[in-house]
Amino acid sequence: MASKEEIAAYFAELNIEASDVVLDKCKLSNLKKNIKAIFHNNYLHRDADTTVSSYTATTPKSNKTQKQQTPAHQRISKGTVLSDTYDDFRSSVGSPSTSEKYSQRTDSRSVQCSYGSPLAQFRRGKDYPVSVKNVNKGSLQTETYMYEIMGKKAKSLNSMSQWLGHAILEKHGLSLTEGTLKSHVYCLRVRFETNLGRAVTLNINKLSNYSLFPGQVAVVQGNNPNSTAFIAEKILTDTLLPLPTEPPIIDDELQIVVACGPYTLENNLSYEPLQDLIKYVTEYKPHVLLLVGPFIERSHMSIHDGSLMQTFDSFFESLIENIMNALQGIDIQVVVASSQKDAHHHPVYPTRPYNIRENYTNLTFVSDPCQIDVNGVVIGATSIDVLFHIGQFEMCHPSGMPDRMGRIASPSFKPAQFLSLISTPQGCVYRSRQYGILENKPHILVLPSTWRHFVKSVQDCLVINPERLAKGPVAGTFARIEISPGTGSSLCNHVSCQVIKV
Repeated sequence: MASKEEIAAYFAELNIEASDVVLDKCKLSNLKKNIKAIFHNNYLHRDADTTVSSYTATTPKSNKTQKQQTPAHQRISKGTVLSDTYDDFRSSVGSPSTSEKYSQRTDSRSVQCSYGSPLAQFRRGKDYPVSVKNVNKGSLQTETYMYEIMGKKAKSLNSMSQWLGHAILEKHGLSLTEGTLKSHVYCLRVRFETNLGRAVTLNINKLSNYSLFPGQVAVVQGNNPNSTAFIAEKILTDTLLPLPTEPPIIDDELQIVVACGPYTLENNLSYEPLQDLIKYVTEYKPHVLLLVGPFIERSHMSIHDGSLMQTFDSFFESLIENIMNALQGIDIQVVVASSQKDAHHHPVYPTRPYNIRENYTNLTFVSDPCQIDVNGVVIGATSIDVLFHIGQFEMCHPSGMPDRMGRIASPSFKPAQFLSLISTPQGCVYRSRQYGILENKPHILVLPSTWRHFVKSVQDCLVINPERLAKGPVAGTFARIEISPGTGSSLCNHVSCQVIKV
């Protein structure tokens, strides 16, 4: 049975504060090998009592002596929360209702973490022209999906793997040796022409340290003495991605606000967190507002119970219209990145930009993933929880390696892509894989996640996890960025960032 401290550690890693009542309930559930599954599968919720209630409601208790068949009309499908168990558990911890949790919060606009100068004001000093350009190569507007041919898909994967593999070799000054079993550089599942994409067992016992995850493109140096197992002596995964060649044009402090969906609480469509964010924007007047979806998450209970009395498309258009009307009179550029989780949009990744009937001169819709250029500052962002996806499958040695978040975030631009090639998050349909390639390292990379918020400098790139604006029944967080004039291709020495509570 997992110890109370071990269970508490898993909750803390997911940015969830668990009470003693919750921890005791976990122990009483006799959790052993299932402890990790609760926090990494579809039972994951935003607070501890909901997580445990969902698990206990959907996990059958073992009974070796008696097996009773449940009538078909009374069966509970996987993921359904039993109301009596859920309510009893919530009442036992004295949890208030969802609206009360949000309205009674006392830490609104409190700083959760900081990076850079403590003297940053995060308020517009003066007005100057700000241009926003979409720097993604290619277009998703004309692409079709659900028509993928397996042969073309495999060829695309092989082509991308070769490109990334050669980029790794070029950085480390190595060359690929073929047709020999002596000590050489060998790329697993890279060259379809020489090994038809077949897999080989990888022996990593000789490695003193490593960090690997499924779908990662790597160059492995070692030997394959009997063609049954490749004995690795060194694993290389990083490429030489340069920063953009054009320097940013920053005449005065550039203010940027970044928020990621969901934008409303889990039990209503009142969008209180979004309203409070817009109120903040009207007060501090940043130059750019970056909003990353989803806006109408298809898993929201109001979508399932039919309480939404209009089409998803019209509801989304009304939402965007309300945002733009509230920002009238402010010289601000609004950038909206799409999400495959939106009920009104295409459920594939990469996801094409949103499209509405009304045109706004200061509104830009971009795809997911996206790269935008703001006066020379390149910002990359995605709505996919890359950190959580890599973190739950990462295998590292030695255990307890420092700076786990920085280590997990670095594959997002080390292998020059937002997501791994083979492994994708559950429920995410991945298409047009070459669209997610990063040929240049962005100055700022936004990776929203359920993991705890952070702001880190990772190889001259500022990586930000602002979390989500709404976290189930409670208020979430967003990020504000101030970029000061300075020299050099990297912004890390003259940028300040804070993650604050909405």
